[in-house]
Amino acid sequence: MNLTTRLELVPVPTIDFITVDGISIKQMLLPDPGMVIEQHSHDHDHATLLAAGSVRTWTGSKRPVDYDSPAMIEIPARTQHSFQSLEPDTVLYCIHNAERLLADGGDE
Repeated sequence: MNLTTRLELVPVPTIDFITVDGISIKQMLLPDPGMVIEQHSHDHDHATLLAAGSVRTWTGSKRPVDYDSPAMIEIPARTQHSFQSLEPDTVLYCIHNAERLLADGGDE
């Protein structure tokens, strides 16, 4: 199956944490290959930790890049980005400065 043509937009289970030093961590579980976290952007730089599985990532107008866990994916401010799981039970953690995130109006 060609995963780039199977864009399955279904709700992704998430858990949000605010931890020490104002760090916001959002856990996203993609149980099935082909699941997509829709394109979005933030007004500040942030990182996404790929803790399990693998993803195809689109950032801005660049070609998609595939990552295998473990990987830290840096996302520049105001850059549209999205993720597609390439294998079962993929887990991502988006990591933000909570104060900046709240100043931006929260998270998607």
